[in-house]
Amino acid sequence: MSEAEILARTYHDRLTVSRYYSYKDETTGETKEGKRMVYESAPCALSQSKNEAPDREGVVFRKNAGYVLFAMPDIRLEENDCAEVVTQAGEHFRGRTGKTFVYAGSHGETKMIIEGTA
Repeated sequence: MSEAEILARTYHDRLTVSRYYSYKDETTGETKEGKRMVYESAPCALSQSKNEAPDREGVVFRKNAGYVLFAMPDIRLEENDCAEVVTQAGEHFRGRTGKTFVYAGSHGETKMIIEGTA
């Protein structure tokens, strides 16, 4: 069994990713933005990479916690992809991703900033 297959057994969460792209409207010649689905319900593992105390921003405290997505090496995310993760526990997280870093065919790691929960 390969390292990728062993790690895949730990991917109990589900990842859905969409990406913005630019296109030219043939009718008007105007450049527009669209959004397309890149991955739907791909196996992954969402992990909290650091747990920091909330910082004060004016009268509001904001928690700045880092998250990392682990997935098969063929799951390649780009900067500012829109990601939604549903954990095995049923929690929903929405956010933006960084660019995936792939480790020698075993897995990919992608930083994620959580923008909201459901």
